[in-house]
Amino acid sequence: MYQAIQGGVLSVLNMYKRGLPTRMIMSISGHKTEKSFLKYIKVKQEEHAEMMKKAWSNIYQ
Repeated sequence: MYQAIQGGVLSVLNMYKRGLPTRMIMSISGHKTEKSFLKYIKVKQEEHAEMMKKAWSNIYQ
């Protein structure tokens, strides 16, 4: 059971890190609020910073 839960967290986290819209992932995972979603995936501040850097570099190439 633990492995199934862990796999679910990793799948949701991978979708998030690949840039899928948060609302789309939430509709798949069943989260009602963004706050509970972000608490579930536990993304570190450094990871958020890296994602922002990647997003900005794609916009301003």
